[in-house]
Amino acid sequence: MIAGLFGLALLDSLNPSALAVTVYLLLSTRPPGARVLVYVGAIYASYLALGVLLFLGADSFLDRAGGYLASDAGYVLQGVVGVALLLYSWLAGRRRGGERLTPRRPRSHSYAAIALLGVIVTVAEFGTALPYLGAIGILVGADTSIPQAIVLLAAYNAVMVLPPLLVLAAYQALGNRIRQRLESAGTWLMRQAAELWLSVLSAAGALLVLSCVHHFELWKKIG
Repeated sequence: MIAGLFGLALLDSLNPSALAVTVYLLLSTRPPGARVLVYVGAIYASYLALGVLLFLGADSFLDRAGGYLASDAGYVLQGVVGVALLLYSWLAGRRRGGERLTPRRPRSHSYAAIALLGVIVTVAEFGTALPYLGAIGILVGADTSIPQAIVLLAAYNAVMVLPPLLVLAAYQALGNRIRQRLESAGTWLMRQAAELWLSVLSAAGALLVLSCVHHFELWKKIG
């Protein structure tokens, strides 16, 4: 179980959005180290809190949600949400003549604004944090006690936020010697974050629509 959890944590750590904002803070704020720590700390605390809450309420939530989603109304809702996700991802990709989207950057560089950004990014991306949701499912399936689950989730999230901290450490050690590389990496990461986000939304939307179509056997009615 432990190996599976930390394998998922390593996969979850490959978050281009978090890395892009980290690079932006390093290159655009002073002092950058403290602001990166605030941003990463906000992500860590938010992910941990959401994970613990989901673990504590997993059994009752999954029972109720599973019963509703298995009904006709639930499948209709899945279809509507799926179509909405597909339309959004398509329109967002065409916005401004195909201009590439970038992750949200903080308009204010205050510590409060950066912490709020970390929380918002966490909540916005939580529904697509499939490795984390899988890790919580493993803990629930293994009948893990609450104290053990909290410790394991805390360790999971420590691994998950490790890449931004490593980038911060490299910048603190090397400074301007890696500034140009960080600028290039930041541009690439922002592009990947936008494309990855839209790809995830498209895939999720397609799966929901196919689930609805399969349940109601719409191809027979159309034919």
